[in-house]
Amino acid sequence: MEIKLKVSLVGGQHISLANMDSIVAKSIFPTSSISTKVIDGIIAEKGEYYPEWRVKKEPKGYIFREVNSDCGICGHHPSLRKLIIASIGHRIKIEIENV
Repeated sequence: MEIKLKVSLVGGQHISLANMDSIVAKSIFPTSSISTKVIDGIIAEKGEYYPEWRVKKEPKGYIFREVNSDCGICGHHPSLRKLIIASIGHRIKIEIENV
C-alpha cells in the first residue's frame, strides 16, 4: 500500500506572484546566536532578534531570504506554493501582510 500526503493550505488562495512581496516567514523563537540586526543603532544581543524572511525569485527558483543577513531557508523551489509547504513547521510561521 502506498502512503501519500495531501496538503491543504488555509489562506492558500492568496498565494500568487501578484502578492509575492507580501509573503513573509517569521521565526517563532528568538535567534540563538548573536544577531546582525541593528535596533536603534545598537546590535541586538543573543535572544533579542526574531529573524524574518521574504520571498525572492532567483534563477534556481523561489526561496525565503532573511531580511538582514540574506541567508536562505528551506532551499529553492519551483513554485511559491511548494516553497511555503516546505517551510511550514520549521520553527517559523508564514503570513501574508495586508490581506
